[in-house]
Amino acid sequence: MVVGSDLAEMSPVELSKFRLNKIGFVFQAYNLIPVLTAKENVEYPLLLQKVSKKELENRSTELLEKVGLKDHMNKRPTQMSGGQQQRVAVARALATKPEMILADEPTANLDSQTGELLIELFRQLNEDYKTTFVMASHDPEVISQAKRVVRLKDGRVML
Repeated sequence: MVVGSDLAEMSPVELSKFRLNKIGFVFQAYNLIPVLTAKENVEYPLLLQKVSKKELENRSTELLEKVGLKDHMNKRPTQMSGGQQQRVAVARALATKPEMILADEPTANLDSQTGELLIELFRQLNEDYKTTFVMASHDPEVISQAKRVVRLKDGRVML
């Protein structure tokens, strides 16, 4: 991240570029584009970055393999389970090589086993890509596995 950046002073265009290039998002409800395949969903932010076709192809394939979806690349979201859709969302968030990924209740719509696998995947991706994961969660299992926990109450940081 740009040290000393004041996001409040950035223009809407600068903020948009900052989000595109520095932050990945994993939404609780996945927010995959239903008419696109898993591969196309991962490629979408790369198109916005104007990445070459070869790089787009290589990176999307590598990431979908990394999240265990090699055999599901050509499926649309409605043809996948919730856990598979969440892993597509993770691959899409990683596609732009962001410094940080913000994840909103990433395990909320998953069974406990799939949730554990997703958190382990986050840990592995943190090691492999040095990406920082910031998660909002009420799940005690997720919280117990975090390297650092910051608690909020009524919008205030609790020490």
